[in-house]
Amino acid sequence: MFWENGRQVAYETGSLHFNMACRLVDIASGRQLANLDCYRELAEDAPAWEKALRDAK
Repeated sequence: MFWENGRQVAYETGSLHFNMACRLVDIASGRQLANLDCYRELAEDAPAWEKALRDAK
C-alpha cells in the first residue's frame, strides 16, 4: 500500500505461519524506515501506517 502521498510503500512479507513482518520503505531512497512484527496482534500504540496496512486486507 502506498503511504505519505505515494512517497512510501508499506507491505507485509514472510511466510504465513510464525514470521510475518510489516515493512515501511521510502521509495526515493529504497531505505527501510520500519520493520515490525505482524504475526502478533496489533499493539495499541502501533503506527498509523501499520494500522492502515492491516485494515487493507
